Amino acid sequence: MERSDVARLTRTDTLGKPNDERVEIEFFTHEKRIKQRLRLCLIKNQRSSVRIRILYFTLKIISCVIYLVTVGMDNPETATCYNCPPKQQADDINLRALFWVSRPLVNYIAQVIIAILCLTETLLLIIVEYKGNILQQIMSYKFILEVVCSLPFLASVAHPMLRNLYVLSFLNCWLAKLYLENMMNDLQLMMMRSQSNLFRQVLLLFFCIFCLGFTCMCGFQYLERAYIKHSEYDFWMSLWFVVVTFSTVGYGDITPSWLPSRIFIMGTICAALIIIPVQLEKLAFCWRERQKQGGSYSSHRADSEHHVILCATYLSADLVLDFLNEFFAHPTLQDYFVVMLSPTELDPTVNMILQVPIWSQRVVYLQGSALRDQDLMRAKADRAECCFILASRHETDRSKADRATILRTWAVKDFAPQCPLYVQILQPENKFHINFADHVVCEDELKFALLANNCVCPAVTTFVTLLLHTLRGRQSHCLESWQNVYAKSSGQEIYDRQAKGSMFFKDFIGKSFTYAAFNSHKKFGVSLIGVQAEGEKIILNPGPVHIMKETDICYYINTTREELSSLVPPKDKRKSVFNIHPDLLKHGNGSVRQQAEQITSLLSAHQSENNLQVTTRSGNRRPSIMPVSEECQETIKVPEPEEGDVISDSDWNSEILGPHPKHYVRNYPDLTPYTGFTPPLCYLHQQPYKVEPCCLDITDFCQHKRTRLRRASTDTVCQSPSSSTSSCPSHTEGSKGLYTAMDYPFHQKVVIVSTEIAQLSLVNFIVPLRHYCRKRYELYPIIFLIEKPPDRHFVDVISAYPLVYFMVGRLQSLNDLLMAGINKAETVIVVDRESTKVADEEYMADAETIVAVQTIFKLFPSVNIITELTHPSNMRFMQFKAQDYYAHQLTKSDKERTNPTSHIYFVSNVSYLFRLPFIAGRVFSASMLDTLLYQSCAKPYIISIVNLLLGLDQQQGSGHLSYMRINQKDMWIRTFGRLYQRLCSVSYEIPIGIYRTVDPDQQKEELLNDSPDKNKKKQKKVKPEIHVEIFSTDDDENNPEDFLNWERQQLNSTVKQRMAQLEMRVQDYNESDCDKRRDLSYVIVNPDYDFRLQPGDVIYLIRPPKNTASPMLFRRQPPKPTSFRRDALVVKASHEEAVASTSWYLPSGDKLALLPNDKI
Repeated sequence: MERSDVARLTRTDTLGKPNDERVEIEFFTHEKRIKQRLRLCLIKNQRSSVRIRILYFTLKIISCVIYLVTVGMDNPETATCYNCPPKQQADDINLRALFWVSRPLVNYIAQVIIAILCLTETLLLIIVEYKGNILQQIMSYKFILEVVCSLPFLASVAHPMLRNLYVLSFLNCWLAKLYLENMMNDLQLMMMRSQSNLFRQVLLLFFCIFCLGFTCMCGFQYLERAYIKHSEYDFWMSLWFVVVTFSTVGYGDITPSWLPSRIFIMGTICAALIIIPVQLEKLAFCWRERQKQGGSYSSHRADSEHHVILCATYLSADLVLDFLNEFFAHPTLQDYFVVMLSPTELDPTVNMILQVPIWSQRVVYLQGSALRDQDLMRAKADRAECCFILASRHETDRSKADRATILRTWAVKDFAPQCPLYVQILQPENKFHINFADHVVCEDELKFALLANNCVCPAVTTFVTLLLHTLRGRQSHCLESWQNVYAKSSGQEIYDRQAKGSMFFKDFIGKSFTYAAFNSHKKFGVSLIGVQAEGEKIILNPGPVHIMKETDICYYINTTREELSSLVPPKDKRKSVFNIHPDLLKHGNGSVRQQAEQITSLLSAHQSENNLQVTTRSGNRRPSIMPVSEECQETIKVPEPEEGDVISDSDWNSEILGPHPKHYVRNYPDLTPYTGFTPPLCYLHQQPYKVEPCCLDITDFCQHKRTRLRRASTDTVCQSPSSSTSSCPSHTEGSKGLYTAMDYPFHQKVVIVSTEIAQLSLVNFIVPLRHYCRKRYELYPIIFLIEKPPDRHFVDVISAYPLVYFMVGRLQSLNDLLMAGINKAETVIVVDRESTKVADEEYMADAETIVAVQTIFKLFPSVNIITELTHPSNMRFMQFKAQDYYAHQLTKSDKERTNPTSHIYFVSNVSYLFRLPFIAGRVFSASMLDTLLYQSCAKPYIISIVNLLLGLDQQQGSGHLSYMRINQKDMWIRTFGRLYQRLCSVSYEIPIGIYRTVDPDQQKEELLNDSPDKNKKKQKKVKPEIHVEIFSTDDDENNPEDFLNWERQQLNSTVKQRMAQLEMRVQDYNESDCDKRRDLSYVIVNPDYDFRLQPGDVIYLIRPPKNTASPMLFRRQPPKPTSFRRDALVVKASHEEAVASTSWYLPSGDKLALLPNDKI
């Protein structure tokens, strides 16, 4: 409401009708008084106050200039009062020169006007600021100086004789300094710029030094004019004296002549020693505050350069390095500036990082909050290219961290609506608050989806991490062979390119997707994984039903972008041994059988050149590889597989495990775990089937279980995995009432997930393992080992999914692990603990998890354990072996790679790149996912591709991630390129990588045989015998094998005794020393066409959509109940022999009816 607003109130009678009497009420009448109006004009209103202070500051400066002109034109020897004759002075001291000065009329009139205005303004301020103590106002130094400088001119108006009175007007410089200080305060309040305080202090320091010098110059000249011998001292000589004196040079050519001058100079020096340090202290304080807050980002730079903003609660050294290395790794972003905005003080380590020349010119740190518009204005958020908002991962309360992220996102969106937002959030239930953001990465969603896929496809965490990091892998002669392969493939990333202007894909426009994928990999070495049609969404491997168009956006895996690559003409023009005749690449109109015969005959003719056996299934000859079709293939409806052929009804205990898998339905869950959850298509229980929450707890021997077990015992349906009666559930009923996972007759090994609390985001772990593309009989039972009892909502959500259970227990407890069925476990997932994220020592947050996992490794060496850590640097402790010489050599080479002075320096921004647990996919850290958000600035498609790859997002016509295993009988394929052709022509699958396990003993021999200096002359040496052991002590140095056997026996005895106490079958414990940590496994991303395959290789595949069938069929045997391995790549060449001998199965395992010969 404005101050002049008038409210009109209407009186009404008891009947509600208005009366004729009206009353006008005026508000804020006190502000119409003269004093309040003066106060508003002189003090409260910053705009009018600034104008007034600028005026009086100018008047004071003019008064000082008039003083210099008046005194400079005066002759001290003739100084006298107005209209008085000059008198001769016989002494050396002319005191009249100290009281009188010849003042021209114009100067006098100007001085009088200035004096009247300034004195009036001073008196008005005294009246306005009066609060009952007039003495305090009168004794202020401003009033005293104003009286000294202005009152004599007013007195000279009444007494003309005083017109030539010498007035010390040079003291007006201090009043000008006071006006300048008040003016700067008003400007700071009016412009709301807190960073101008430093400029204010610098300006005041400069003006303070000026006032000291000006006062000393004028005072020295004023006192020396009374000394007749030095009366010729003008202002220039006085200025020279002041500069020489205050600079402590002291030439001595000019000195004070008499005592008053000496006293004045001493007083001025003492005042300078007091005033200047005070101003310097204020300036230093403002400078320190500016260093903490970072000042502001330049407006000129914001208009002429591109910049992005990084907002976070706390900027750690690891986070800053990861962001800067990943962000500036892209060529298109190297000219950008980064403005970091954080409410906390800059960490000393981060400060040292930002002082590095490579970052100091491109990174600006600002201390402030994104919730304040002033701080966003300092960061120039309205002109930023984008804004990254990161969550505080190390908070114990993740909900609190998400709330801070949500508020920051809202604040930036409110301040700069056009600024693109890249937001990282921790919990998926808070994701719907920031759906308006351009790109959102939910940590828990991606984390649990990666861990779930890692249970099915080994080392998917490593594979995805390598794709999300910008690395330049390169080979080195000092690294081992497997390290060279791994280092070279680590530089692979996902890029996009329009087919029309691409040298990789323009030749395949009008051809099928699988044809383009195979031939682009064969010719250029790139792996085409997805495509985006114009106006459509991204899909992965749509199969041969998609025909490449000019406007299609192709997504491929390669070392670098196509724009940064060039074709090198081949030096050797000889044909590759794997080249296929061009006529075979054309599909033609002939039948598949005729083409197969042509392939067989032509490849047989070139057998001597290709050294490839091409035969049919009969005899010793092997099947050939069919060419990839370049035309669109018709889709074949895939019938539902006959699950009863895999697990019969008699083998399935429905009383304990629920309905038979053939009764599972592919549907969307009705009950969503949290707001914003997109229900995926997955396997669920049928609607009539209801699961009580108490039945999902494997340790809760509830009444429902008792009834079902009693009925199952009567009907003799109970089939335990073991043959002993002690493992039967009915036996457990008569014992202590415990019910363990070992009593469940599972047909697959279980997956144990150890977590601190039952968070709703664990549904994202269940969904990939219950994906609709998986087979019903391949569903792994999931057991959540939770430290705190879950709530009812969590239990209701997981009850919709088949074979999902939970129990309350701790990872550190051996009893809980045994009851959770670790002896029957295929994989154990250890989720990071939230309560230990904040420790006294930062990197000790993972101590409890590391020690617990190492204990499980020793007690159960055959179990595959996947661990999530808070800090990636702690990965080196996950496979720690004190006496392992091979591990020591790998650590040594890792240090050389991170040493910039080393000749094998490997450029990388992740310290865990060559750590054995990481490359084997046995350890994971959520901080690896930060680069997904960083890359989305240069690659807006990367989040969508990762979600499709992990199964978090489902698109119509898009494929999904899967795998296959190479057996000894499949080694006729020999190379990855031939496997690529085989899969593209038969099942339309796209291979994108390899997970390889090699013999560690052989690698140790290669490592020990390598000479540390190959440039030296080779000398014949006797290779010492080296014992590589996991455990060793000084007492058993002579018999390490005996010590290991003794330790293994002690561990086995401990576990068996505990199992006996729990009344469990000790025969279920695996006593073999099959430590999976001894295996040397690593990931190869997008291998070369001629890369040799090995038995046991796991191939990462992107399978086509479910409705894309193959014209050629796999012969596949039903898997064993406890095995999920895929038998692959065995095809019949003769259709008649296939019909007579066996049934045909699709690559997914679905049985398919054969068509007549004339329709094939």
